[in-house]
Amino acid sequence: MAKKDKPKNIVIRASAGSGKTFQLTRRFLWLISQGASLESILATTFSRKAAGEILDRILSDLAEAFENPDSLQSLRNSANLQWDRSDCLRMLRHLIRNLHHVHIRTLDSFFVRIAQSLSFELQLPPGWTILEEDQDETLRSLALSQVLQNADRTREWLNLLFKGEALRTISKQLQDLIREDYHRVFLEALPEAWERLRPRRTLGETELQNALQSLESYPIETLKPSLQKALTSDLERARNNQWAELLTKGIASKVAKGDCKYGQALIPEDLARLYEELIDHARSALLNTVVYQTKAIYDLFDDFHKRYDLLKRDTGAITFHDVTRYLRDYLCGNDAISDKVFVYRTGYELWHLLLDEFQDTSALQWQVLEGFARRICEHPKGSFFCVGDMKQSIYAWRGSEPGIFTYLESSLPDVCIQPLDVSWRSSPVVIKVVNQFFQGLSRSERFKTEQAVWGNAVQDWCAQFLPHRTMREKYPGYCCIVVKEAAENGEKDTLGENETESPSQGLGGEEPVLIKFVKEIYHSPFRPTIGILVRKNQAIEGIVAALRQEGFPVSQEGRNPVTASPAVQMILNVLRLVDHPGDTAAAWRIMMSPLKAWLDRESKTHLLDENQFFREFSCQLRRRLLNEGYRVVIRQLADDFASYVPAEEHFWLEKLIELASLYDNRPTARVRDFLNWLNHQEVSGVEEARIRVMTIHGAKGLQFDVVFLPDLEGAIGRSQGRLVYARSQPGGPIDWVCRGVNQELVEANVFPDEVRDAYVRFRHRWIKEDLSVLYVAMTRAIYGLYMFVAPKKSERASSTLSFSGLLCDVLTDKRPLTPGDIIFEEGDPHWVSCLGKRKDDDRPPSVTSRPPIRLRKPSRLQRSLPWMAPHQAEGQCAGAMDPLRWEPNEAFLTGTILHIWLSRIHWLDQGRLPNEEERRSILVQILGSEDRFNELDSLFQTILKSPAIRDLLSLQSYQQQDDEGRSTAAQIRPELQKPRWEVYLEQPFVVREQGVYTRGQFDRIVVLYDGNQIVGADIVDFKTDQVDPDAVDDRINFYRPQLELYQRAAAEWLHQPLSAISAHLAFVRSGTVHRVC
Repeated sequence: MAKKDKPKNIVIRASAGSGKTFQLTRRFLWLISQGASLESILATTFSRKAAGEILDRILSDLAEAFENPDSLQSLRNSANLQWDRSDCLRMLRHLIRNLHHVHIRTLDSFFVRIAQSLSFELQLPPGWTILEEDQDETLRSLALSQVLQNADRTREWLNLLFKGEALRTISKQLQDLIREDYHRVFLEALPEAWERLRPRRTLGETELQNALQSLESYPIETLKPSLQKALTSDLERARNNQWAELLTKGIASKVAKGDCKYGQALIPEDLARLYEELIDHARSALLNTVVYQTKAIYDLFDDFHKRYDLLKRDTGAITFHDVTRYLRDYLCGNDAISDKVFVYRTGYELWHLLLDEFQDTSALQWQVLEGFARRICEHPKGSFFCVGDMKQSIYAWRGSEPGIFTYLESSLPDVCIQPLDVSWRSSPVVIKVVNQFFQGLSRSERFKTEQAVWGNAVQDWCAQFLPHRTMREKYPGYCCIVVKEAAENGEKDTLGENETESPSQGLGGEEPVLIKFVKEIYHSPFRPTIGILVRKNQAIEGIVAALRQEGFPVSQEGRNPVTASPAVQMILNVLRLVDHPGDTAAAWRIMMSPLKAWLDRESKTHLLDENQFFREFSCQLRRRLLNEGYRVVIRQLADDFASYVPAEEHFWLEKLIELASLYDNRPTARVRDFLNWLNHQEVSGVEEARIRVMTIHGAKGLQFDVVFLPDLEGAIGRSQGRLVYARSQPGGPIDWVCRGVNQELVEANVFPDEVRDAYVRFRHRWIKEDLSVLYVAMTRAIYGLYMFVAPKKSERASSTLSFSGLLCDVLTDKRPLTPGDIIFEEGDPHWVSCLGKRKDDDRPPSVTSRPPIRLRKPSRLQRSLPWMAPHQAEGQCAGAMDPLRWEPNEAFLTGTILHIWLSRIHWLDQGRLPNEEERRSILVQILGSEDRFNELDSLFQTILKSPAIRDLLSLQSYQQQDDEGRSTAAQIRPELQKPRWEVYLEQPFVVREQGVYTRGQFDRIVVLYDGNQIVGADIVDFKTDQVDPDAVDDRINFYRPQLELYQRAAAEWLHQPLSAISAHLAFVRSGTVHRVC
């Protein structure tokens, strides 16, 4: 039994370390204690790992409560339960037996589950799947290349968007624009949002010349020297159409802002009036540029969207964002997908919604969830639970919208707001410094007088910050700011606009100071866990290398591709030769490495000519990859190479082998596909070590005994991107979009108020995001927090655009000068000695030996029976399976094209075959150009002229009596009353035999009907092999198992006996057709 005094609908405003996930698990247990069914509860979070941790905590808490009376009492108190040990055991058994009914998942997973149930209503392609990242990148690149084929339009876009920029960067910038803003902005913005700004009238050529002449005729000799010089410069800028410089420099900039002084000189009123017409023209010209650029970006996105969407439909795959968008459009347009329909389609009723980390919810996701949340809150049977922390919203680049948190408090009925600001993690010293910094930041005089955009953003963020308390009153602690080595190329110290965000500096120069402190703490008897947190993934590798050089076992974590490993790259150089035997860079690296011995041993040719040698080796290695798979080949390379590389590289070699094993399930003819796929497979270097190096984003949800922050110099606030956008209300669509504008122009009153207001809101969002990143970093610490700042070069230099500048500005008056100096400290610097020896003496193993590389089992669980493809039945004998056959690349692609063209023919005698445009399109998709079209089309026409092939593809041949020995199961028969024929092209099928699923497709199957009754079918399988006339029988026998499998699949599909199904092999190059079964 349980007490029933909990509020029905709860929104918890939490802080770092206050136990957000703990509250959610207790809510889950309380609900099931009230009799809620497992199927009626949905608990969502933002990663599969977090979802797994929530489930693990629920199960482990129940198990501990059964075993330990103290744990039982704690569970009773925290979850408001009245359970005894037997209740805990009963509930634990119930959960374990019904895990398939437990809905603890990510939002993406929940949305996919709904979409699978509503595929017809959402108009999703049959059998749709989720695109993997490498596949999605390929489709985006293909869609963009199609867009850019319109040369005139492309030239117009490029002139508008990239005028004056290096041409070699344009392709990448277009890809970046699409990757960053297509999903986040274009798909979430209303069409009219792109047209909010309207062009304004500018002066005509004559009017402009008159305005310039009026200004030139002003008696300049009456002005002070500073004004004379400024006026001359302004005229020069106006003649050169340098309108941005005109409005940000000289006299025009002062007049535009309403300032009557230029320096110490007073600007005459008559001179200011002469400037006004020119200023209006400059403002209009700059605004019109933004308007036209915005329109160009919209047109680019719109064209790209149509082509990209069509490509995804053709492949039958979509992205997670597509799933959410389709659901939003359907649910918002159908208020009433009723409870009955939802239950019927999904198989369960949803009455209890538990949302974790709600500050990371995107507007699009909330638009889907809002209907469920509102219905649940309003219904007496439902309950709503939401927990989040707006101060930890650090995923704006992924579309999160923390403003929804405040919005839902007022939009959902009967919601009880509860604060949760007591930390169960950090020591009093850490909490004191966190309070001191963020409360001090809000009171800083600097932001009251400088940079209104910055000041307002800081004040808005700090308004959410309430002083923190901690339950760990007895914990010792220490926080300090340490001066590190100076960056080699210096740092930007101005409090102005940073148009390009400075990348994190390489940390090679400052590791000695960092390592000094790591050594002091690492070797203490307490053996603390150490988190070294950085802002960018690029900073991780240098820190890890330096620590390992000093002998520290380090866990390299975060989102790192396996290709970042030097040892992996060396092995990939061998694979690059498969596609490009002329890759001299890859060849040189191999010949200079220990892999040369492997190359010499594996090569079956010994040619003096190096180019010929690598061409022959390329063919040999390609055969091995096709016949044996990537895992076997890479495993052999790794085994040979392992003894020559450092022990820490063995982890990455093992990961490479594991990934190669997974890729063998989706082989392709091109190694570049594998290399591209590999670049998107990011893994964590999770080795057992007390030192963990990761990004701040990766550390969210984690805690460490001590935290080091060595990467605090990067600029705060997002660099000015291509688009500025705004929403009129949180959770709503984007209703205002324009091309990015320069802050200096905004502050010079160049643009109208609506542009300035939208820009300020946009900048606020990204400034507050970076403040949240710093908050997350500081609150990961339990006992110690060490922050490293670079030396400050001069008194006048200001570094408040960086984390280090803000920390120094608020926490200390000392100027950072000498590396190693501590310019701020709080607490006991000997805190670690106060903790004694840690009780759990489970020392992680030191990395001293080179362990053998062992292939782990694939991380994916096999959730179904095994699968195979029809071609795997080729040439089978006594259950054995021949390896994939090898054909030269050109022949392979030629055969593929001919095969597709032939498979698109309905009835040849009725002229129903792919037209020239369709044939060209297929060829371009495979070869990338039309260069070989005439050659292959001529071969195609020759094939169609073959009597046997023409007869096979003609309806008339099936309608004739079998008087020439051509026997098919779809032939006309005298007893049929209403015979008719249907031809199915590239028809997919799935058949299960002896516990194995086989999935494939018929090239061509002709089905014979008598009225509406199926009476027979004929399968046609095209083969483009070059077959020796003396070896025809051998080839037929080789393919016979595959055709027999097709026959059985067709019989099952059509519900016919095997005798009613015939199958023919068509060797199209030789023009012969053979009945196999």
